[in-house]
Amino acid sequence: MEDIQNSLNQMAKGAGILLIGTIFSKIINYLYRAYTARTLSVSDFGLLNLGIMLITFIVAVSTIGLESGLNRYVPYYRGLEDKKSVRAVIYFSTKFTLLMSILMALVIYFFSKQICQICQVE
Repeated sequence: MEDIQNSLNQMAKGAGILLIGTIFSKIINYLYRAYTARTLSVSDFGLLNLGIMLITFIVAVSTIGLESGLNRYVPYYRGLEDKKSVRAVIYFSTKFTLLMSILMALVIYFFSKQICQICQVE
């Protein structure tokens, strides 16, 4: 019974830290957006948001949900005490994400002229 209570206390502490971190992140993000909106022109602010959107999309494509897989399979294999599988899952996800990130960086580099033409910066 004491193990269950310790686990619940640990979960509550982790959830509290996550909540505080999320609130802090939202406040910093709001202040950053307000500052950039006041200091940049309308077109520059739009380009900044377009760049942020592009990077967010590229990150989502390059990770393709591997963080959810890690959250699922690492504890599963740790529960089975299968250290070899834990290492294999982490190694595969790191290698795949690194490969996809390099590929996406090359795509952005080689198609940067077309991306700029789409934005039509004047």
